[in-house]
Formats: sequence, C-alpha cells, structure tokens
Amino acid sequence: MSTIDIKRVRERLANERGPRFWRSLEELADSGELSALLADEFPRLEPLWEASISRRNVLKLMAASMALAGLTACDRQPSELIVPYVNMPEGMVPGEPKYYATTHPVAGYAHGLLAETHEGRPTKVEGNPDHPATLGACDVYSQASVLSLYDPDRSSAVRWRGEVASYSRLLLELSDRQVTWDANGGRGLCLLTETLTSPSQYARLQSLLQRWPEARWYSYEPVDRRAVFAGTELLFGEPLEPIYHFSRPRVIVSLDADFLASMPGFLRYAHDCISQRRPRDGTTLSRLYVAEATPSITGAAADHRLRVTYQQIDALARQLARKLGLDVAAPVQPVDEQWVSVVADDLKANLGNALVVPGDQQPPAVHAIAQAINHHIGAYGGGVAAIEPVDYSHQAQPLDALAAAMHASAVEALVVLGGNPVYTAPADLDFGRAYTRQPWT
Repeated sequence: MSTIDIKRVRERLANERGPRFWRSLEELADSGELSALLADEFPRLEPLWEASISRRNVLKLMAASMALAGLTACDRQPSELIVPYVNMPEGMVPGEPKYYATTHPVAGYAHGLLAETHEGRPTKVEGNPDHPATLGACDVYSQASVLSLYDPDRSSAVRWRGEVASYSRLLLELSDRQVTWDANGGRGLCLLTETLTSPSQYARLQSLLQRWPEARWYSYEPVDRRAVFAGTELLFGEPLEPIYHFSRPRVIVSLDADFLASMPGFLRYAHDCISQRRPRDGTTLSRLYVAEATPSITGAAADHRLRVTYQQIDALARQLARKLGLDVAAPVQPVDEQWVSVVADDLKANLGNALVVPGDQQPPAVHAIAQAINHHIGAYGGGVAAIEPVDYSHQAQPLDALAAAMHASAVEALVVLGGNPVYTAPADLDFGRAYTRQPWT
C-alpha cells in the first residue's frame, strides 16, 4: 500500500497558481509507486505519459484530426437519379413529415405506435398515447423495427434453393403442390408459425387445415405462453389468459416474472406499476417482492429481491401457498423460510389489494399455484382478470414435435410463416441440420 506525504502535497499546492487537475492523490503527490504501476500496466504508453502537455501540442493534434476528417469530404459521392412524381400523392409536401397510427407485434402482441414518414418512407416510431397497451410509451423492439426496413441483408426477391427466382416460379411451384395436397389431403405438409394473435390469419389457417386435413400445424416462440394456458387449464378446467392491473394492488409478488420488460403488455404494466411507487402526499407506496433466477428489470426495481435457481421457484410457490392455507403438496426442499413468511404475512394483511405474478417460462404447476393464491387473496376482480386466450398458437403442436418428425423423414413440405427457427430453436433439437434435409421448404 502506497503512502502519501500530506505535508509535501500541501507545500506543492501552496506554490501552484491557476487551475490544475489531477486524477488521484497519488498523481498529485507524484509518487514513484504510481509511475511504476503505470509503466508496468501500459509500457507502450509510458513515453506519452511522461511527455509534457502544452497548448501547442494540443492545437497540433486538433488540426491533424480536422485535416484527416476533411479527407472524407474529398471523395465524390455516387451518382443518384432523382425523378419527380408523375402523380404527386395528395397531401404530401417534400421535406414535411407525415404521421400514421400503426402497431408493431412484439411476440405476437401489438404495441400501438405513431410512425413518422418522409416521402412515404418510415424514419421514426414513438408510442401512441391513445393506444391502451402503450399509452405513449415505446420499447426497444419497436424502435429497432424501423432498421429492418433498411437492412441491406434483407432479401429483395424470391429465392429458391439459395438462388434468386421469380414470383411466377413461386406460384407455379405452389400450384403443383396444391394438386398433390388436394389428392392426399395434405399428407406430409407442415405449417410453422410464430405466436398467432390475428383472427383473420387464424381463420385462413383453419380453412387450409379443413381443406387438407392431413396437414399439421406447429408453432414456436423462443419464450411462449403454453405454460400459462396449461396452468390455468389445470386450475379452472379451461385455458385462460390472465390480465393484470398493477394500478390497484399494494403488494405485488413476482415469481420469476419480468413484467416490467418482457411479458405481453409490459409497457402498460410498467406504467401502472411505477405510478403506484412514486411518492405522493397522503399515499402509501406499493411494495414489490421479486424471486428470480436471472437478473431482470423487475428485479432491479424490487423492494425485496430473493435470488434463487429456476427449479426453486416451484418450491417457493408451494411454500407460499401452504403459508396462506392452501392445500398443495409440500416442496421437497424449502427455499428461504423467513423470506416466504414475510411475504405471506404481507399478503394476508392486504387481502383484496395484493397480486402474485408467475413468469411465462415457469412450468404449468407454478402458474396453477400462483393463480390459486390470487383467487385465495381476492385478487380476481381487482388486480387480475381472466379472459379467453388471445394467442391461438397454443392449439398448435410444439416445435419439438416438428423436429422429431423432420428427423424421422415424415415431413414432405414445410411452410414457415414468419420467424427464424434455424437461429432461435434450442440446440438440442438440431433443427438446422434437419431443416436443410427437407425436400421442399
């Protein structure tokens, strides 16, 4: 540990005139330990460190930087052909932006946006204040969606076997396949979609499955909501989708749920939740308990955060349910008895004003237990409501079933409607190798 001679430092400061700056007391004291440390850490920069800095040297470096930057302006820009409008669109003024109300699907759920356009080209998006899911807020996924329109790697034409093909070639291939599928009922045809929330798209898909009853429908999303619907079906006898109202409860318990940044409706959830956590005169701030396996935005905002493993969330949910008097199986290995007891006491003290939120990635049992707790503490009708699923894709088969059929050579034609499963599929499915072996995709 280096020592600093305070008396020597004071004497040096007494002789200084004008503003001077040092990075640390060691640099001010000009100790030999600091010089040795810098020379050992950055040996190539030692001459620069030891060199004196003068106004002349700074101006020379600035002039050289400006000269190098100006060289880029000496290159001639590529020629562009600008053609005026033959029929000027009504209401368009060149250079003046126009705004349109639109939506951007995030994992299948729409976020309301206002798109700014210049001469018909989208350039910026912001949240739509009149849309109930955003209330004027915007997320990073929607902001980045504009960049995909100008992606140089985006395919600008139909491709067949890695080569550019015409659209008529695509229609010809489809017409030939339709004859085959009409004859065998669509045997060997597989349709793969992302999260499907569009009623019109779902209706067209159902018409295809009615026309070709032997065809199979699969769905995949990196983080889907199958466990949510399976858990509510265990509890209520039918799949339901919980909708949370974070502006009402005073106590919120998150079981590995990042509802401030990733769950469907997270922009509205964040708006309502944070509005109850701003200090106001005469109001009681809501409390947020978070038990999670991975650091998240919701965990960072928690009043009390418990770090657990993914498998321990199930045990914690069972402990909490038993503390509240629900008849559930005891966990094999309890997690944190004191933390669970405090949460249970707070839920009991706020019956009707409390809420438990399970994470989408948790198994169905955790969702069933969490919704049973919500029903027990009076959250239904206040902090949570259950509706019919907006997501139709829970009716489809999962991706692992499709991968098994592909590896077994039971797929003759695969139609992928959106998404990039070769990139996002789990590695243990070996989906990429199976995809390249398909006879028609």
